[in-house]
Amino acid sequence: MNDTDTQAQCQLIEKKRQMLASLIRVAQGVNKHTQGLEHVLLLARPSQTFPPKIDQYIKLLEGKTSSLSDAELSGQSEKYDNRCKQLINTLLEVVDQVQKQIEGGQELESFSEEIQQQFKEFKNMTQTAVGLRAMLKKRGVVLPPVQFGFPQDWISEQIDTFQQTNRELRVRVKALALELIVDVKQLLKTKNLSQVLRDGLSYAENSMQENLSHLKAGGSIDSLPYEFENLVITSMPETPEGKIYQSDPKEPEEAPVELIADKKQLSFIGKVKLWLSSSWKTRWRDL
Repeated sequence: MNDTDTQAQCQLIEKKRQMLASLIRVAQGVNKHTQGLEHVLLLARPSQTFPPKIDQYIKLLEGKTSSLSDAELSGQSEKYDNRCKQLINTLLEVVDQVQKQIEGGQELESFSEEIQQQFKEFKNMTQTAVGLRAMLKKRGVVLPPVQFGFPQDWISEQIDTFQQTNRELRVRVKALALELIVDVKQLLKTKNLSQVLRDGLSYAENSMQENLSHLKAGGSIDSLPYEFENLVITSMPETPEGKIYQSDPKEPEEAPVELIADKKQLSFIGKVKLWLSSSWKTRWRDL
């Protein structure tokens, strides 16, 4: 394989890893939203009875709330209930757009950092809200159900819909990750690859294989052994004398000035090494 063929293969890997990173962000967001909705259903339940698994939420809160009176704990519960109402209304349009894209067979748009944070907050806020209510009930204080403005049947239907969406997204993630592994293996067959590049590709392949095993075993997409999006190859490219590059900058999109200045002087193989050493957010054309 000549340099042109190697470049084409690297560009294919780059495109697929961008797609995979975006797909995982969507899948993780939808998964958190689904878990939040499951909590919402408990908050809105007229009987205000909770399944045994909620005991773990109580244990997480006991240390921080044991000194609060019933009135103070009820006040905290109300604050969390109100925040849950705000978040579910904020995220409705976002998740509706995702559903339309999936149903229409369209390419999924990656969630922004702000939206990702809102999904995370929605899951955490609803979990805490349920835990607070369960604690109060344990003390003999039963609060009225939260009025979200949606029928319980609608909430249940939404949960069913997003559980199916979660399954579909997991299938897509596994299929695309497998494609990427195959492409990396193909590139590893190239005889003239440097050892640094070969080590980096092998590390990427092994990491993705572990993630696939995790998903196939039923593991949560929120707890992948290696983050596809932020995976950094441990083997660093050789750097010009006198230059020091950060191995994992906190903000990869804001590359150091020295790096921007030097990248135009890199050979093609040097560029490949640099790309493989960067965050999964880094695009080939940005090098």
